[in-house]
Amino acid sequence: KANGLVNDVFEARHMQRLQGNMGIGHVRYPTAGSSSASEAQPFYVNSPYGITLAHNGNLTNALAIRRELVSEGAITQSTSDTEVILHLAARSRKPRIIQRFIDALQAIQGAYALVALTNKKLIGARDPLGIRPLVLGRLDRGWVVASETAALFKSFRPELHVNAETSGKNALIVTPAADRDLAMADLVHSAFGHAGQKCSAASLAILVGSAGTSDRLRRQLD
Repeated sequence: KANGLVNDVFEARHMQRLQGNMGIGHVRYPTAGSSSASEAQPFYVNSPYGITLAHNGNLTNALAIRRELVSEGAITQSTSDTEVILHLAARSRKPRIIQRFIDALQAIQGAYALVALTNKKLIGARDPLGIRPLVLGRLDRGWVVASETAALFKSFRPELHVNAETSGKNALIVTPAADRDLAMADLVHSAFGHAGQKCSAASLAILVGSAGTSDRLRRQLD
């Protein structure tokens, strides 16, 4: 893993070394922490057994959890929210990996979608309010999960051609399942915080389904 475009980072020789029938990837810049190559996802922890995690979003209580983990002896290697989730899952006392992730997800707050990989399972999860979408699909006989991609829109209207330009910045998607007030607060904070100059500032808002016809949302946007 490294900084840069996918075609610049990965070469054919890298693909030829891959083994197995599962995999996860992450191709966007971090919205929390630094943008060094050491912060590039996915993240991996080998204790108590191998877990790889890729995450999209922001955790509002990540700093508090990180301080608590460090006070209990955890050693962190990055400033990323993603590492916090990995530590929570690894330090859980539950016997099964799914139970460990449930423990971790119950401890975090914010808007996120994530995918994790073990030697036996592919795990996908999103925040309870659906602020960050997660798409579940099939590819031949396998399962696929994706966050904030054209797959989300194609799932609603397969006949439509999807083409969007965000000027290199973020699109914020509001789904019918989202908490409308929290979604608008997230949009305003992202778009206008730091005078809109932060690299992760939202430059496009997409309202999906009934969210697009909500009078309440329209009034808040006005």
